[in-house]
Amino acid sequence: MSIFGAGLLTTADAASIVSYGGAQPNLNNTGTITGRIGFQGSATTGAGNTLLNAGIINGSVNLGSSVSGNTFTAVSGSSVNTAGIGVAGQVGALAVNLAAAGIVDGGSASNNSLVLQNSATGTGSGTGGAVTTLGWNQYDHAQ
Repeated sequence: MSIFGAGLLTTADAASIVSYGGAQPNLNNTGTITGRIGFQGSATTGAGNTLLNAGIINGSVNLGSSVSGNTFTAVSGSSVNTAGIGVAGQVGALAVNLAAAGIVDGGSASNNSLVLQNSATGTGSGTGGAVTTLGWNQYDHAQ
């Protein structure tokens, strides 16, 4: 579906969840989000931004440039899809970055973590789904 019924941009290219002001967002997705997610960095030392994805994200994620490391948790069976044509950008004067379509950007903070688990609650068990694509270059710790 295109934005405003015209043009190349789709609803997956639009910002759907934006957090700004320096607080620490903690987002748990167990459904479907269509659009891009952008967090401004958390200004609180020791409290990086977190996102647990146990569902589907048709768009992208940018965890922001927090003072401390951010954490993205991918649960088996979840996905972040390249829906839309969105390129990396910024939400106006808010200084909230948006990643390109299909990308999870850990942010520029050091000490970012990428956690892979089989269950949305706890550490999970079993043999869950296989990881097909993993861009780990912005994460210092993978679990």
